[in-house]
Amino acid sequence: MIATSSVTERAGRVKPRYDTDVDKRPDRETSDKAIDPLRQYGIVDLEPKPPEPETALDELLEGQAWTTKRGKNPKGGLNAAGRRSLKAQGQNIKPGVKSYSKASTRDKRRWISWATRFYSNPKGPMVGDDGKPTRLALMATAWGEPVPKTRQAAQAIAAKARRRSDQLDRAEKRGKGE
Repeated sequence: MIATSSVTERAGRVKPRYDTDVDKRPDRETSDKAIDPLRQYGIVDLEPKPPEPETALDELLEGQAWTTKRGKNPKGGLNAAGRRSLKAQGQNIKPGVKSYSKASTRDKRRWISWATRFYSNPKGPMVGDDGKPTRLALMATAWGEPVPKTRQAAQAIAAKARRRSDQLDRAEKRGKGE
């Protein structure tokens, strides 16, 4: 842009007034004759520089590993890289509880919460069009359950979670002496 000789003074700062026939805004048509001298001195750059591919790819992979193949466990759930990328975004994801019987009470509650959340009313198919289990179904292996093939099998896992919740509640009640 070319500054004209007129200057306005506002709030103690001096601001140049610009000619309106030369403007960087994309909605204005600019002539090559007016832009060439500006481009020569590096004042105007109409061709935006694309981001460096390695840097952009690294940022994408590091920040969003849980959405890519790199952050997913092929047997179901997220791997350590996927959990790390979510933690960087402020979430606290822990690995699934493989063995319910050996788990602490807190982990048993996590298992119950997971099963009822994902399988009481599944939000997608258990088997894809190609006949392979979906990520929703494969998630069960990360939590120590067999892969459900049907909606009813998924709901059976949720029913098991409700039974285990009742058992855990009764056991905690007995432990408190009530």
